[in-house]
Amino acid sequence: MKIRFTPVRAQPDVDRGLRVPYAPPQRQAHKIRWYIILLLVASPLLLLAYYLLASWWLVEAPGFVDQPVVELTAPQNAVVEAIQAQPESRVATGAPLLVLRDPQLDARLQGLEREWLAQQAALRASHQSRPAVAASAPDTGWLADNLRRYEQLFAAGAATLAEVNEARQRLAQARASVPPVAPAAVALVNEAPLRALETERARLLAARQSLTITAPAAGTVVRVVTRPGLQVQAGQALLAIQPDSAPRIMALVAPQDSRYAQPGQLAMVRWPSGERARARVLSLPHVSRPIPDSVRRLGEVREGIVTELALLDPVPARLRVDGLALTVRFPHDWSRWWPFSQD
Repeated sequence: MKIRFTPVRAQPDVDRGLRVPYAPPQRQAHKIRWYIILLLVASPLLLLAYYLLASWWLVEAPGFVDQPVVELTAPQNAVVEAIQAQPESRVATGAPLLVLRDPQLDARLQGLEREWLAQQAALRASHQSRPAVAASAPDTGWLADNLRRYEQLFAAGAATLAEVNEARQRLAQARASVPPVAPAAVALVNEAPLRALETERARLLAARQSLTITAPAAGTVVRVVTRPGLQVQAGQALLAIQPDSAPRIMALVAPQDSRYAQPGQLAMVRWPSGERARARVLSLPHVSRPIPDSVRRLGEVREGIVTELALLDPVPARLRVDGLALTVRFPHDWSRWWPFSQD
């Protein structure tokens, strides 16, 4: 009698000769599900370990974008006549932004012109009283230059059409009052008063020209803090312009990481949106000073080395916002772990 202790292997999907259609096995799906549960349970520990290693391995410093803004002020007491630039508008170098008017300066210029005409009339009368000396024609070049200057100011929007017509009328009256002079006549007159008037006129015109505020560099008008017809004082802020120059990056390096705040040190600047750009340390800080008021929003850090960096890569305008917070990362200094390092 033969006894078999191992049963005959049968097909698992066949029962008493009938095929039973089973669904596919679900064991692999259950394994993946357990892996996901294990990962979710361990994620807080993994995140804590990452931050601990990152704080030990990476050298980070809080920072912000320092985009210089140029404040344009009134050169003297004046009245705002016209504003030719609006906030967020683009301007070129030398473009007129704002026109001021000084009524006292205008009155002095008009009085100077009347004095000049009176001086010319007095000289003509003195020539006629001396028949031995031929009367010389008065010099109308001054009034012609004045007319050209008003035409240039009118083209730039700094003068009115009435002022141009008035200057043109003065020149026409001066030319009409000139008597015919013999070609051989010689003028033997003292021109010192006329030269003094011309010198004073040039000075007043230069002062008037300075009342036209122009853009010191190409950029964007950030704000305008005045309006037409407003009386302003000397040194009062009128508007602000942000030049197109590359912004600086100001970082607050911890005192224990002072070796990274050296001129020429490379760094990686990271914005909250994820964009990155290379930078280089510019200046050498000398002292560890309290954090400036402008960067107190960087956190609880009360002391650090304020380090200035220059961007090496171009960045879009949306990242060049003045005061925008960011993070500066320095490459790890392996020499500190080398036993033969000289530091």
